[in-house]
Amino acid sequence: MRGAWPWPMRWTLPFLLAGLSLLASAWIAWFQHREYAEAVEREEIQRLKDRLTIEQTRLEVQLGQRNLAQVRAILSGLGLRRHLQHAWLIAPDGQVAAALSRIEIGVPWSTIHSRLTPQLAQALEAPAPPAPILHVRRLAESELLVAQATIRPGHRLIVVSDLALPLAERLAGARSILLTQSLAPFLLALTLGILLHGLWLRRAARLARAAEALGTGDFSSRAALSGSDELAHLGVAFDRMAERIATQHTHILRLASLIEHSPLVAIVWRNAPGWPVEFVSDNISRWGFEKQDLLSGRLQYADLIHPDDLPAITADVEQHLAHGPDRYVQTYRLRDGFGHWRWIEDHTWLLRDESGAVVSIQGVLLDISAHREAEVALRLKTQELIERNAELERFAQATIDRELQMLRLKQEINELSLALGRAPPYRLPEAADHEAGASP
Repeated sequence: MRGAWPWPMRWTLPFLLAGLSLLASAWIAWFQHREYAEAVEREEIQRLKDRLTIEQTRLEVQLGQRNLAQVRAILSGLGLRRHLQHAWLIAPDGQVAAALSRIEIGVPWSTIHSRLTPQLAQALEAPAPPAPILHVRRLAESELLVAQATIRPGHRLIVVSDLALPLAERLAGARSILLTQSLAPFLLALTLGILLHGLWLRRAARLARAAEALGTGDFSSRAALSGSDELAHLGVAFDRMAERIATQHTHILRLASLIEHSPLVAIVWRNAPGWPVEFVSDNISRWGFEKQDLLSGRLQYADLIHPDDLPAITADVEQHLAHGPDRYVQTYRLRDGFGHWRWIEDHTWLLRDESGAVVSIQGVLLDISAHREAEVALRLKTQELIERNAELERFAQATIDRELQMLRLKQEINELSLALGRAPPYRLPEAADHEAGASP
């Protein structure tokens, strides 16, 4: 039946038990390791206290007798403890009176303190407890024990011991016990791992390789997993997803090619001062720009708009951001990478989130410089034609007025000739006679 568990329970249950056993064994090992660490810490603190309590008394006696050589011998004897790293006896004047290392004797404590690790140096900034109290503590997130005591008269004893070695020795002694307790779960886990490798992990690795190839741009990568378990279903879903991604990638490439070979420039701005560019198509190079200069913010888009156009464009954008509409067209001048001004037709649309805030400003830019130049040329030519037409009209009117005057003069001569009983010297058309007679 579809969706049913493909493996029989006789296999599933041992696998689950082996996994639980392995987890339990790991938890027991961790818990025992912690117990060993705590036990070693308690034992080492007690041993250090016992030893230093004795040495504290001996040091006070020798200091009281001003036997500095014996004091240094006592402190050197502390080095017989394998775990001891440092021991200093600091005199009231701040000089190291005795130490495990002879080269540190007579050196100012401040100099030695400056060479320590920051954590240890910070811990040793605290003053020593009053005599005869001996203070021993473990540094946080460290394997070091720090002991401090006041040695009369006015001396300070500092001892640093390492817990790493005794803890390693304790764990080494208990390793056989831990190994014995963990052997059976480990064998079960090993068997489980082999089975999983053959039945599951190898196929999962194949799916991972296909996903990695898809992530690097190989859109032909497919998992092609067989079987009817969940991993096989996941492989089928992955192959379908890869097919969709390959199809979408093909469409994106086609769209990118169309934009690249078109006069349109695709661009996305952030809703921030200066309108920084988040994306711009590669064909912006036609305008003399380096794409990275815009994407890196070295060039702010607002700085490229003509100063005479920028105030109106800014006010218009703010109006759309605040009140809409979310689609609008603007025309302005833009300085290109060659230093020339281009007329741009900017088709913009806004993307908002659920609260209505603008999260992205997207648009396409079209260089309409040639169109604007043609409009200007047409406007100038039209004005020139209007002026010439007016001049021609004035000339035509003047010509008509002159012809009318001539017709009136000829009409008067004809009338005078008739009055003298002579034949009219000019033959005038009837329309002209009528027109001349009608003129004042």
